[in-house]
Amino acid sequence: MDSVPTDLAYPADIETAPEKAVADYLISRKLETELIKKVPDWDVARDSPDANLLLAKRALEETKCVLKREKAICDERATVINKKWDELRKKQNELRDSFFENSSVIKKNYKERQRSKKQIIGEEIEEQRIEEEIAELQKKLQLCNEAEAVMLAKVNEFKMYEEYLQKVIDTYPEFNSIDDVLNRYESLVETRGKLKRLQETNINLVEKIRKDVEDLSEENIKEMQELTQKLSDLRIKKYHVEAEIDHWSQAIERIKDLGTEDYLEITKAIDGIWLIYMSMCDARKHKPKFNKSQLKEQLKYIVDNMNILHEVLIEAHRFMNKSKSPSNKHEIPSKRELDEWSVDYEEFQSIKSTRAKAPSKVSEPKC
Repeated sequence: MDSVPTDLAYPADIETAPEKAVADYLISRKLETELIKKVPDWDVARDSPDANLLLAKRALEETKCVLKREKAICDERATVINKKWDELRKKQNELRDSFFENSSVIKKNYKERQRSKKQIIGEEIEEQRIEEEIAELQKKLQLCNEAEAVMLAKVNEFKMYEEYLQKVIDTYPEFNSIDDVLNRYESLVETRGKLKRLQETNINLVEKIRKDVEDLSEENIKEMQELTQKLSDLRIKKYHVEAEIDHWSQAIERIKDLGTEDYLEITKAIDGIWLIYMSMCDARKHKPKFNKSQLKEQLKYIVDNMNILHEVLIEAHRFMNKSKSPSNKHEIPSKRELDEWSVDYEEFQSIKSTRAKAPSKVSEPKC
């Protein structure tokens, strides 16, 4: 048996070409940067109270150094800010003194300005009022001039009527002045107007009465037409109702007749089913298990017996055909088989005769 070699050293494959060595070095550096490095356990600080205390002290010292730096910066900033605040307070005091000096002058000027503004506003209002009065008086003067011109034109126009009225006074001694003539004329005109209004009122009243009479007559005619129409409609409805009554009375009579016929047919069918059921029970020497009202059970019993008889008849035909053939001419049924066939045949004949006597249509009773 060969011995296992204990010396596992092997010569390293060292690249002698410098360009290839540099390429391998760059590839290895890239892999080192891309790969996730895991620090070995022996290179990690142990989780012990001493290590934690050392870490805390180191953090405390770092914090103290940072605080000292920040405090120095804050002290410098505070010095600068205090200087600025002193300058601002000095400027504030100077401004306050200047305000106190100029406040009295400003107040005096403000009062004088307000007084002058009020005076100017009052003078403007008074001037506007005077101008409006002047414009209004000019309008009134223009209206008066126009009225004077119109009145002069009217006086010249109606002067002929005055002369005519004077002639009337001279002709008719019952009139003492022109006013009497005018009053007489006004009274006559007023009387004429009253008579005209009275006549119009009477005409309107007569027209209203005539219109009311016409409306009443039209309403009466319409009511008579409506009543006539309603009467004709009622007559037509009466005719239709009478025809409907006759129709439904005839239909009721037909329904009664059909109900009686159906009842008789149903009664005959029930009696026929009961007779068939009893005859089958007698033929098969069975005691009846169902009463007359159990139609479904009776029909089921009858159908089952008919199926049995149909099978017996098929078997009899088959046996008879076999007996007619020359190969089976010596096969003769036994007496027991003949008795059974005869009994079955008699049952079949009795059922056939009963079916012939029973009505052709068998139906269940209607509710």
